[in-house]
Amino acid sequence: MRWFDLLQLRLRTLFFRDRLEAELKREFDFHLEQQIAENLAAGMPPQHAREAAVRKIGGLEQYAEQCRDARGLHLIESTTQDLRYALRSLRKSPAFTAVAVLSLALGIGANIAIFSLVDSLILQQMPVRDPQNLFFVRTQAVKTGNFQVSRNVTSRDLDQMLHRSTQVENIAAYQQDQRLSIGVDRSSELAPAELVSGTFFDLLGVRPALGRTLTPADDSKTGNASSQGWPAMISYGFWQRRFAANPNVLGKPITVNTIPCVIVGVTPPGFMGFSLDEPTSVFLPLITSAQIEQGSVSAGFTDPDDTPGFPIVRLKSGIDSKKAEAELTVIFHQTELENKGNDADDAAVMQKLNIELQPASQGESSLRRRYSDPLRALLAVVGAVMLIACGNIAGLLIARGKARQKEIAIRIGLGSTRPRILRQLLTESLLLSLLGCSVGILFAIWARHSIVSFATQAAPSVTSLPMRWDWHLFAFLAALCVGTAVLFGLAPAWMATRVDPQEALKSAQSSHRSGRLPFGRILVAGQIALSLALVVGAGLFLGTLRKLYHINLGFNQEHLLMVTMDPHLIGYSDERSESLYKQLLERVRELSGVQSATFVDSPLFSGRATLSSATVVGYIPKTGEELSNHWTVTYAVGPDFFSTLEMPLKEGRDFTKADNSGAPAVVVINESFAKHYFSGKVPIGQKVSFRTKNRPDAEIVGVVRDAHYFSAQWETQEAIFTPMLQVEMKNFSPEQTLIVRTAGDPDLMAGDLRAALRNIDPNLPIYDMVTMSGQVASTFSQERLLAILSTFFGLLALVLSAIGLYGALSYGVTQRTGEIGIRMALGADRGNIFRLVLNETTLVLAGGITAGIALAWAGSRLIRTLLYGISDHDVRTFVFAVLVLACVALLAALLPARRAVRVDPLVALRYE
Repeated sequence: MRWFDLLQLRLRTLFFRDRLEAELKREFDFHLEQQIAENLAAGMPPQHAREAAVRKIGGLEQYAEQCRDARGLHLIESTTQDLRYALRSLRKSPAFTAVAVLSLALGIGANIAIFSLVDSLILQQMPVRDPQNLFFVRTQAVKTGNFQVSRNVTSRDLDQMLHRSTQVENIAAYQQDQRLSIGVDRSSELAPAELVSGTFFDLLGVRPALGRTLTPADDSKTGNASSQGWPAMISYGFWQRRFAANPNVLGKPITVNTIPCVIVGVTPPGFMGFSLDEPTSVFLPLITSAQIEQGSVSAGFTDPDDTPGFPIVRLKSGIDSKKAEAELTVIFHQTELENKGNDADDAAVMQKLNIELQPASQGESSLRRRYSDPLRALLAVVGAVMLIACGNIAGLLIARGKARQKEIAIRIGLGSTRPRILRQLLTESLLLSLLGCSVGILFAIWARHSIVSFATQAAPSVTSLPMRWDWHLFAFLAALCVGTAVLFGLAPAWMATRVDPQEALKSAQSSHRSGRLPFGRILVAGQIALSLALVVGAGLFLGTLRKLYHINLGFNQEHLLMVTMDPHLIGYSDERSESLYKQLLERVRELSGVQSATFVDSPLFSGRATLSSATVVGYIPKTGEELSNHWTVTYAVGPDFFSTLEMPLKEGRDFTKADNSGAPAVVVINESFAKHYFSGKVPIGQKVSFRTKNRPDAEIVGVVRDAHYFSAQWETQEAIFTPMLQVEMKNFSPEQTLIVRTAGDPDLMAGDLRAALRNIDPNLPIYDMVTMSGQVASTFSQERLLAILSTFFGLLALVLSAIGLYGALSYGVTQRTGEIGIRMALGADRGNIFRLVLNETTLVLAGGITAGIALAWAGSRLIRTLLYGISDHDVRTFVFAVLVLACVALLAALLPARRAVRVDPLVALRYE
């Protein structure tokens, strides 16, 4: 039999099942007779022609095999029938279908939204060659106040590691700058860039989409031998956006912070750089870092003893990272000993440090650091909501199964098997889950976009976090769809098929006497327990957020407006920048509504600051204390900084205009620094050394009260403040932030302030104009996200639990209609019936609350690190959650209880 004949036969059996065997028999006889005729025509004796034909086409064995194949097609046909039956069944119950699909859509959508963020931030690896072999090279971190500080590895160290190590394949380094002025065709924009070593692209295994990548020759002092400037690569997205994907872009000149460059290549579409928060637009040789930072070609080049940024190592395949750490540590120590130019104390500290390799397969992401733990907590929350939704649907399906017992009994009586009916019911559950997933995907896309928009408010530089439909997400979606169908459908289907046909067919009402839905009540108790745990979690997160908003920051955050600027981006020298800042202060202070103004090199609560190894002259270290490995937060600030922020001085004075480059060097310290170094002695007049050759010792002229500089959650930190007019700009960030205290609403001053800055220089790059209150609030984004989403999901869980409780009680009242009629006929009043229903509610509620308290007590320990200012076992939160849940449960029980007391005894007895 030809293969297409058999295929045609199989297709026909899908639609003519009752003719299957006859069709197969006719086909077999036809081909057998045809083969016999061919054998006879070939001269074969008649007695052998039939035997040969049977051997060739298989005879009865072939016929049996065809029947078995057809029975496989029957499975497809029966599945199609189950789907059609399930669609008709769901269409006949629109209310049930709508409730079930909506519940599933909310639960599944929330899970998809949160998991997609987990996938993007935690699970995704960089699109490079063998990312599992990539590691960051760092020394072990030392705890300094609120910081974990790692000593930077120098370019000399990395060079020796590459040449001496037997386990390293390659080493590269990169630096990221979120704001560089990229000039194309006389128009410029602020865009992120990465300065990379010449081995960067070779180490990652990234091949260009157009042109070539940067090479070690580019990352050398002769790399700009071309008259057009330094070689540069642009990203695929930047190429499409600024050059309309023009293939002739190679060789086109651009400027970066006024430094001339020439495009030599375009990166592939999926590669965004090593920082995943925002796609990098331009890649430049690392040796240009000083020129790019200062916006001047005369800034020179990096030195071998300079730190190259973030070093990355690629280990050879199969090499254990711990063994590589040990080898690199030995090389690191040997290099430091050989480097005679190092400070003796500093070299001694270096000998105590070890090299640590941290996985770099996922790149660098501030969002990952900030939101990894909250996302894991939210994934558990939405998982609990999904369980509650499944419990609701399971309860509804149990009730439907009870109502369909007569139908199922009839089908069993007519010869249908229990596995066949079980499969049909599970098909209905799977169809419900598919519908819920379809609607849930739409909800997930909206929810994910809202969460990302909310989360990135604290990181304005983050432009996007695209939703990637990769195999992780598709596998999770498939597992979620099938898993929920089994979770809410298996037990109801099993219970529905456990029916005695003879008993079920005796009376239409026999199903109502079959029990009181004990499994359904267990489901409701479980829903209540999960809801209580979620409400407790929401209460703890809300309590944390409330505590943060009431923290005393150590300064007055109201009526403060900040704006950051960087004149180096448009070619300002240090001298011109200093003159510009003085002019800006004078102009801004003349504005109506401005009380005072000042500058700071790193805005408070921005996550940025300068660390210095400053110490007090003559200070004797305590036992075990290493001053070379102790770091202090150091700010360069403008005149009247403390009075502008209303940061109280404990003693001494504020900085003034007289504290300029021609005056003696002075500093102001905070209380924590004074307690550490002076132990009750008077610090005014003492000297502070910054332990660098180009900075003289400075006299302490004031002590300011401790304040929060980075985050409201962090404890106080040792800090030193220096006058910005006494510090060379190259020792600090070229950015400066203007802080203005206004008499009224600072938001209303934003336009006037921007106009004043533009009047001085219309090309001045200004960004991040924000109020101090807004800046402080942005640091609460993690806690605010947890509080809002946990509260939303907690309320959703309460609603779903209330619906589940209402459904179980309503079904119980329907089951016991006859019993209620008898009780009322025997003299029971409506109060007794009302208490009867509420007693059942109390039993279910008590069981759920007991289990919920235990679950919440254990779960709250897991989120302890996400809380601030509140105990993970806060009694008030637990009591409040129990009261809220009890009120919701009682409200859900009122309608069934009212319906029970309105039962007419005569109608109920007739119903029975």
